[in-house]
Amino acid sequence: MVVFPLVGGLLVFWFHEAPRHYALVNLTAFALGLLAIAFARIPKKANTLTGIGIVLVCLLALPILTGPSLDGVTRWLPLGPLKLHSGMLVIPMLAAIAIRLGKRGWWILAAAMIASVAQPDAASVLALSLASFALVHLSKDWRPLAVGAAGLPLTYLASTRGDLPAVEFVEAIVPMLWVEMDLKAQAIGLAALLLAPILYLTKYNKARLDTALAVAASYCGFLAMSFIGDYPVPLAGYGAASILGLMLGIAMIAPAQSQSNSR
Repeated sequence: MVVFPLVGGLLVFWFHEAPRHYALVNLTAFALGLLAIAFARIPKKANTLTGIGIVLVCLLALPILTGPSLDGVTRWLPLGPLKLHSGMLVIPMLAAIAIRLGKRGWWILAAAMIASVAQPDAASVLALSLASFALVHLSKDWRPLAVGAAGLPLTYLASTRGDLPAVEFVEAIVPMLWVEMDLKAQAIGLAALLLAPILYLTKYNKARLDTALAVAASYCGFLAMSFIGDYPVPLAGYGAASILGLMLGIAMIAPAQSQSNSR
């Protein structure tokens, strides 16, 4: 459940005197995510799904053209005073769409991976790679396997470019608690809470499990990179994109709209 790592992050903000607006931004994103889960549904028509996928890939790639840029890295969508991490915002939805498209879904993940390498964003590349492996099980096709396999060395390549310093309460939160503050109980507790969404997503019934596992796989990619390097900690770290993005992905796990409802 998204709420467990979210609350864990809020407690870290509280006990370690993070800026007050960090909690407000995360809670606002959570409230919007709840609305998405309650009302948003993935459309049933393949053409509509493909169109949404194309729009999301373009949104993912938009920072390459518009910036902002920091040391050659362009990963953020400017939204007034906020900067949303484009990969965390759209990739869980792309994973769900790719699964619903079946054998036709691989190219959406491939296009998104190219955009993520260009940014460069190793966490997004790994998230897309793991989502591609989830698609292999459903489609029984070699193409998503090729995309996923290519994503692993591309993750390393992207990680060697644009090495940005960690931002407090955004990246490296668990190592900060473990090493810098010597608060090992808090570090272990937060790490355990970050695993809660994965356990939640594996509990869906068989009819919806493939989509849930693809969304979970994308989350695993972001979470893994947050432990490996200086990448944003999803859900627990400051930032609306990971919260809203994962909850939009969860909204897409629900049964598709009927033909009449999707018009």
